[in-house]
Amino acid sequence: MAHSQGTKQGSIRRWKREQWIEFGIRQLARQGPAALTVDRLCESAKLTKGSFYHHFPSVDAFLLAIGARWRETETDAIAKDALACITAAESLKKLSSLSDSVDHRLELGVRTLAAGNRKLRDLVNKADAAREAIIATLLERAYELESDEAARAARLFHSLHLAALLRAPSDVGDFSRGPARFLTERLRAAPSRRRNRRSA
Repeated sequence: MAHSQGTKQGSIRRWKREQWIEFGIRQLARQGPAALTVDRLCESAKLTKGSFYHHFPSVDAFLLAIGARWRETETDAIAKDALACITAAESLKKLSSLSDSVDHRLELGVRTLAAGNRKLRDLVNKADAAREAIIATLLERAYELESDEAARAARLFHSLHLAALLRAPSDVGDFSRGPARFLTERLRAAPSRRRNRRSA
């Protein structure tokens, strides 16, 4: 691990900014938001407060850096991988699989912190909006939905993810699988219902 690296005698050991962010992510996932005070971070890392403040002017700045990394890895990177699939249906399946495979303790920790931090809450809200937009675009293509229908369905799917995160953080995929399948079946039937209404 990074903090086991040796230093010259008498020198002050410091981490790079990236190392602090990665450490904070691990601590948040393992121990929750209470682990992200400067005192606890420096005690766990066996580093001085000066090492922390060398990269971050405040704890809030550190939390925003963690939030930005969460957005990058668990929204943007996942979407990029999923959208590389050939069809919208394949992209939706890949999106679901990748979302289920992450460590959901991190997302739960970020959302808990966001409840008391306006800037972090804004970051989380933007990540949620990006997720819903991606899902809506794929649903519209995969199930021949109108854009407003796709947007409402996307919010349902994302809300299901959030409910699973709160109720079953250790097994989000299993908790949400049945309801997601139920919603998907309704979407598959939507185009034929629409055509039937038009021909009536």
